Amino acid sequence: MPSAIDARRLLALAMLLLSVVAAWMTVRADAGSAAPAAAALRFPCLSYAPFRMAGTSPNDKGLIIPADAIARDLAQLATVTGCVRVYGVANGLDAVPSIARTLGLRVWLGAWIGSDERLNRIELERALALAAEHADIVERLVVGSETLLRGELPPAALAGLLDAARARSPVPVAYADVWEFWLRHAATLQPHVDQAVIHILPYWEDEPVAIGQAVDHVVATFGRVRERLAPLPVVIGETGWPAAGRMRAGARAGVREQQRFLHELMQRQPAAPSPLPINIIEAYDQPWKASLEGVAGAAWGVFDAQGRTRDAAAAGRTAPAAWLMGGALAMACALWSALWFARWMALLLPSLLPGLLPSSLPGLPTRMRVLTTAATAARPDPGWRGMLAAACAGATLGALCLTQWQALSLLAPDSWAGASRMAVLAASTAWAVAEALALAQALDSARPPMPAGPLLRRLRSAGLLAVTAYALALLADGRYLDLA
Repeated sequence: MPSAIDARRLLALAMLLLSVVAAWMTVRADAGSAAPAAAALRFPCLSYAPFRMAGTSPNDKGLIIPADAIARDLAQLATVTGCVRVYGVANGLDAVPSIARTLGLRVWLGAWIGSDERLNRIELERALALAAEHADIVERLVVGSETLLRGELPPAALAGLLDAARARSPVPVAYADVWEFWLRHAATLQPHVDQAVIHILPYWEDEPVAIGQAVDHVVATFGRVRERLAPLPVVIGETGWPAAGRMRAGARAGVREQQRFLHELMQRQPAAPSPLPINIIEAYDQPWKASLEGVAGAAWGVFDAQGRTRDAAAAGRTAPAAWLMGGALAMACALWSALWFARWMALLLPSLLPGLLPSSLPGLPTRMRVLTTAATAARPDPGWRGMLAAACAGATLGALCLTQWQALSLLAPDSWAGASRMAVLAASTAWAVAEALALAQALDSARPPMPAGPLLRRLRSAGLLAVTAYALALLADGRYLDLA
């Protein structure tokens, strides 16, 4: 019969193996209950921006996206929609209407309006020329998108640009903004547009809406705004759900949540010929947005930044069957096993299998031989508190590492903001590693806690500095910074 100590250790090792198996199943599980890929749907219209590759951004005024790259994108989008919305005509986007014509796509043409009056004039002139040239496929000219939200122009100045556009445009002229801002400035804007384009994003609301109520929120908000602005025609210029990012109140970002939102929204579409006037944001992930809006900002695409479909296999990483096997805690404890592997091998195996490990193991580093020899002689029992502390530390650390991996994989390091955020997240994680190991050691009933070494002290200092800086940043921008 094994001793009580050995039984506990056997149980701990069994739990460890189960954690590894459950973690593997969590990653590999087949999402049989997942909705079909969002790209299997047919969308009324999709927001399109070609800045999906690393290092590309509309903020780079000298960047020109080649027409053949835009043509490849639009050809792919033509398989899932008959319409695209573009937000400006710079950076090579003035080629969109002519390419769209060859593919049978309609266009919501945008003129990007900001705080620079000279650039605004250039943008609007080019957009008006394109609208005149392609009036048969351009459904509306959207002059400005969330300009008031960003505070880049006063409402009166924006109204002047809208009037100038209406005087020359052969297609309806609209302004696009978050629905609250449209209602806030309705008295000023309404006389100067032919249509109102509103953005309804349940995830980004000041009071975020959970996925279960998200589509109801979109439909109800659209009805409320349409009633307030009547008889002005109202269309939904942006709605969607992020496939990754932090949770905002009850609004959880994720692939499955995105699929659910889009499927439910499309199911609410009335039968033709009167579909809900709606545009989905967006066609492709935009990595450059991570520096402005965090991980979620870069993950709204029906397709990812490489043009791949988010399918059921991707959603399978959160499959219910895997969570039944241990889910998040099991995956976290599997990471714990990697961190504690050497220590458990030194402390547990000599007791479980005496004689299996000799006191000297040729070929191993000197420090490992010394550790193994000392452990074989002392065979300290970590005790239940030590085991529990290690498991809790591993669970916490594992959850942090998984979240950080997701965040770092989507944050763009090619900007100062993205690189700084990555550095803060990395420092915070390193600090968590050090503190978790120190906590487990301190609670180990068989061994007195050791004083913090130079490495731990440095990690602690770096971690405290990083967390303090991040906390201050959250005070300034708690909406878009990730809490990873």
